[in-house]
Amino acid sequence: MEKRLIPLLPVIIFIVIFSLSQMAGANDVGTSGANFLKIGVGARAAALGDAFTALTDDGSSIYWNPAGLTKIKNRQFFATYNMWFQEISQGYLSYVLPSEKSVWGFALNYTDMGKIQGYDELGEPTYQFGASNLLFQIAYAKNVGKDLSLGIAAGYLADTIDADQQAAFHTNIGLIKSLPSLDVGLAIQNLGSSLKEDPLPLTYKVGFALKMSSFNLSFDVAFPADNKTHFVAVGLEVPLSQTFTLRAGSRYNRYVDSEFSCGLGFNLEKVSFDYAYVPYARLGDTHRVSMGLKL
Repeated sequence: MEKRLIPLLPVIIFIVIFSLSQMAGANDVGTSGANFLKIGVGARAAALGDAFTALTDDGSSIYWNPAGLTKIKNRQFFATYNMWFQEISQGYLSYVLPSEKSVWGFALNYTDMGKIQGYDELGEPTYQFGASNLLFQIAYAKNVGKDLSLGIAAGYLADTIDADQQAAFHTNIGLIKSLPSLDVGLAIQNLGSSLKEDPLPLTYKVGFALKMSSFNLSFDVAFPADNKTHFVAVGLEVPLSQTFTLRAGSRYNRYVDSEFSCGLGFNLEKVSFDYAYVPYARLGDTHRVSMGLKL
């Protein structure tokens, strides 16, 4: 195991340095940029309340925990669409290419913020303009020891508001340790350079996934660097047959009410379909759909 880890040490050290610099730049609540990165990817994860750090095993692993890519044994195309509130929409595409010793992945995460009304210095309306975000990632994952996997995703982030565009370097890193009936995951999301003066929404996560023959139970705790409180998420997945699965989840922190979610999934031999319903009280209801295709 030690020999396998040696080539990865420079990468790990580099990521730790970035992590420390991000923590120093994001001590206050709400001081991060590129907040579209906080919008979770995939209908299955959304239905489980975003409790997906240790359970992730599809193309959305590049977002949640790149180490989850090692669970993919066949080439896979993954696509998801999120009908967010207030005319915000999100699309995510990924392609995963496993080999005998490692796994490569490629992902594109796009968010359209809709039309925004502009105002002049007197508060008079001027014109409407658009805002969007784009993140392209390349991921690499491999088993580095007995039942221990490591994954890293790095990419280019573009943030566009009207004619102004800012760019940043972006990284996710994760570990998953598999025990009998239990997976333990650690993830660091949104490491990278700043957008102007705003750091990315750095988040640390620890997750547990209890895998039984009749259900999966997942539990996550997230520690955002731009928030003084942590988030707790729990999800339950119950397969009713080989093809049909029901899911439910909840996400909670001390300052907001619990956010409930639910969904379902259909898993065929080569194709899977997932749906999630996530209400946000006064903000409205959101719907997500995902498709996975084994190639």
